[in-house]
Amino acid sequence: MNNQKSKKYSTEWCEDFPQDDTRYYGLIIKHLNTEKQSVSVNMKRFCEYFHIKDERKSLRSNKNSQLFKPAKSSSQDYNVNVIKKELLRIKNEWLHSQKFFIDQFLAEIKGHNFTPIDDDNFQMGYVDFDEAATNTRIKSALSEQYAEYKSNHLYFSLYAQYYHQLAAQMDAVILKLLTDNGYEGDYYDRGVLLAFKGPNTEASIRDLDSYKHYEKMYTVWNFIKHNSGSTYEKVKEHCPEVLVDHEYNQGDLACFFIQFSNELIEETINGVQEFLIQYCQIVFNEDEKTAEWNHDEFFLAYVTSEINEYIDPMGFGAEFY
Repeated sequence: MNNQKSKKYSTEWCEDFPQDDTRYYGLIIKHLNTEKQSVSVNMKRFCEYFHIKDERKSLRSNKNSQLFKPAKSSSQDYNVNVIKKELLRIKNEWLHSQKFFIDQFLAEIKGHNFTPIDDDNFQMGYVDFDEAATNTRIKSALSEQYAEYKSNHLYFSLYAQYYHQLAAQMDAVILKLLTDNGYEGDYYDRGVLLAFKGPNTEASIRDLDSYKHYEKMYTVWNFIKHNSGSTYEKVKEHCPEVLVDHEYNQGDLACFFIQFSNELIEETINGVQEFLIQYCQIVFNEDEKTAEWNHDEFFLAYVTSEINEYIDPMGFGAEFY
């Protein structure tokens, strides 16, 4: 039974509830499990109980309220969280699927080590053992050289194909982000991304230090696609460090002029994520750190886990929420 002297929603009011009640932790749920469900939080009680020691402890919806209302219902209501989730999926796909496939495929390309017994002329008695040994050493060396050539050729080809896929995936994620936020056009290129909120915003986006990562991806991608002298010059201008040290002539297959590596792939994913996080800050006024917690799901997850631990400490499967 609540202490009637405790002001409603105060810390003391919260402490009067049993530990299997969300209000004990400062979490007030209205219209539970309905479309109208809403969450409010006594941040002082919540932060003290869960040992959260930062400025959130004093947050209230207004000066006359004991409660704080999260800005969003779900973590995925923030564009920045959607971006991070999608890029994590892409990165995991690279690390656990595509990278493994490329490494395994290339590892299987090996030259053959021939022995004198493999020499047909030796088997038929036309040459002696020493002559057969010489022949097979030459044959083994040629086999190794061919395997190295084949492996090198496939290395560039496989990485170029994946980089093309990666850039296309990034573009798809970005276009979906813009479409979900009101873009109605059926055409997309980099200019659409930059001009989405007008020319003033475009200037701010280009000024971001992280923009270089997105520009690098786009520049390399265009070179791989078009194999033109102009796209090669763009790579030389913006990211010359990725080029191999050979003269390029327009029409040469561009993939053989890029120093592809696992590091380049992961640097691209991480760099574009950094850029898009900052893009969301400028365009949608979303702070990455705030988006991690300022939603109903954050508070529900904390409290639900604590109550489940309280009512089922041995982990037999009882659940509160």
